[in-house]
Parts: sequence; structure tokens; C-alpha cells
Amino acid sequence: MGARWVDPALSRWLSADTRVPEAGKPQSLNRYSYVYNNPLKYTDPNGHCPLCVAVGIVFLKAVDWGWTAWDTYQSGRVLADPSATDEDKLLAGFNVALAGLELAEPDDLLPVGLPVDDVARKGILAGFREAIQQGGLKTGVRFVRDSLGDAAPGVIRHMYDQGMFRGIKSAGEWADIFGSGLRKEAGLDVHHLIERRFAERLGLRESEIPAVVLDRTFHQQEVTARLFSELPTSGSYNAQQIWEAYKRVYGSGPEGLNRPEWLDAVWPYFERLGVKR
Repeated sequence: MGARWVDPALSRWLSADTRVPEAGKPQSLNRYSYVYNNPLKYTDPNGHCPLCVAVGIVFLKAVDWGWTAWDTYQSGRVLADPSATDEDKLLAGFNVALAGLELAEPDDLLPVGLPVDDVARKGILAGFREAIQQGGLKTGVRFVRDSLGDAAPGVIRHMYDQGMFRGIKSAGEWADIFGSGLRKEAGLDVHHLIERRFAERLGLRESEIPAVVLDRTFHQQEVTARLFSELPTSGSYNAQQIWEAYKRVYGSGPEGLNRPEWLDAVWPYFERLGVKR
């Protein structure tokens, strides 16, 4: 407070401190240094008592965590609400994914994040909402990829884990929504509910095959492995045999995956060939 002069070029006082504030700290014994030689972390408004700026930052981080936790809680309620619209659930899942990204990757320049992270997250969420309102899920996923860059696959995967991208669409629709790169980086596969080797026999182009998005490991080890076990590629099968194999794999039997909606999606293509259900 005017008691001493400081040389900003040297970051040193030009006269000695009149007291040693904390004798137990070696840096405090240098009475010509300023705030333990760490002005990025401390300030000394009266020349005698270094105050840790980090205390204020920690407070802000506590506010940040509280704000994010409350926001995530509200989004979780939307995801659990059976009356919520698909768009509301999609937005809630995206918000939860962004919150997870915010907590996992704090600011680069500060030791902790600040509430401004939440403001930025709200801005991204608003952009995502506008994208899906204008062009549906395809435009929304493109917005995620363009706005989040390298973080996009992690957010897409988090959204999938929250229950997003679980409907049945055509393989062509899923390809348009994700492309191949983003989906693969997120650890996801598109499963054709009718294998491509049988599509032509059932009157389907590859892009028309009903399909679902699955975790890659589950797809390869549980779904594809079972189908190949039931219908080895070396064999020849009629439509009834293919249907019976799908019932064993997709159905609710002892070895089945209990996915009746998958059977419902593919049944019309077998029914028109005279297959018995």
C-alpha cells in the first residue's frame, strides 16, 4: 500500500519486507521476493499477507460443479420421463454427454474449470437444438462433429450409452446420419437385422435393410457370432430356415437376445415369401 517500491522487470521489491510472514516456508525468508515468486497463484495486497488466488478459483469450481450437477440431474429426469418427447430426450442426452466432457477435461490454462464452461455448454446445446429442429438427427450429429471436433466421438458414445440412437432405421439412414468415421471412432457398429448375404433373396437393397446401432464388441461377440453359428457362410438355406435361425438368435429363448422388436422389423420380408411364423 505504498510502503515499498517494486521493480516489475525483476519481479522484486527494491526494499526488504518489514516482516517474514511465514517463517516455516523457505520462500518466505527471501524478503525481496514477491508472493513466494509465484504471482500467477498468489497476490499480496498489503505487502504482508500473501493471499492464494486459488482459493477463489476453488470456490468458482465448487459453483461450477454444483451448476453442472444440477443441470445433469434435470436432464436425467427428462431421460427417465416416459412422457418426454424424442427431441427432449435427445437434447437431454446431449447435455449429459457435454457435462461429462466438461468434468473430464478442465480448462487448459487454469488448474480448475470455471462456471463459464456451463455458459459455453448452453450455447452448444442451443446450437444442437436448432440443428435437429432444422434437419433432424442427421443434421444434429453433423453439428456435434463440426462443433466439437476430436471430442465428438466421445460425446456420441456417451449419448449412445444414455439410450440415444437405439431405434430401428434402414441401413442407408444410419449411414447418412453417422458416416463411417465418426461411428467407428465412437466404438459403434450398424447391425443389419437381415444379413446382407440374404438381402437380395428377400427383395431388399442393402441400403433398405432394417438396421440398429450397437456397441461394437457386443455386435461382434454376441450378435454376429451367434448368427454365423446358426447360419455358417458355407451353408445354403431357404427362407424358412433363415427365419427360424433369426428367431433363435433374436427371440426370447434360452440362447436368444430377447429383441422381439428386431423380429417384428424383419418379419414382413419373410411373410411375403410364404414363411410360417
